[in-house]
Amino acid sequence: MGVLLERERELEALGGVLAGLPSGGGCLVLVGGEAGIGKTSLLRELERRAGGTLFLVGACEPLSVPVPLQPLRDIAEAAGAADPASGDRVLVARELLAALAARAPVVAVVEDVHWADPTRLDVVRLLARRVEGTGVALVATYRADEAAANPPLAQLLGDRAGGGGEARRSRRRRRRLRRPAHRRQPVPRRGGDRSR
Repeated sequence: MGVLLERERELEALGGVLAGLPSGGGCLVLVGGEAGIGKTSLLRELERRAGGTLFLVGACEPLSVPVPLQPLRDIAEAAGAADPASGDRVLVARELLAALAARAPVVAVVEDVHWADPTRLDVVRLLARRVEGTGVALVATYRADEAAANPPLAQLLGDRAGGGGEARRSRRRRRRLRRPAHRRQPVPRRGGDRSR
């Protein structure tokens, strides 16, 4: 396994989330950045460092006809819960959260929510509103440059949510990954300094 460089700050913040789970913590963590920036690698490293915390992962796929609730169904199956095939989003969220809380501490990752349909995003939003105090961290990864084109995702990210007060904002953690600093360094020209 390779070494994850220049992500200690993000890993420290996520480690703080993990540390609070056994005592009944719980929150939504949003990890955003451009394609290929290392969102999945960051979460794999977090899982490697997590000790006894259970990690469950479901991923949204860029299908022309999405499979209803697929990433959440994957997480439910891994948690030993019943298949959330119901059309009632509130019921799906309640049953899934109850199954996750029964296995706490647990991190439930929904990868690539920029590809999620409105129903999936509704369930993620419902989970996020109920996750506090459950011992569950709900982590959603997304491509930041695709958020504006997906209004339900923008709402999840809080760009258009409006209201909710400071208490709600304090329970939601948002991380946007940036290119590592070493990639921003100018590359010296061949042949030495040409300014003389």
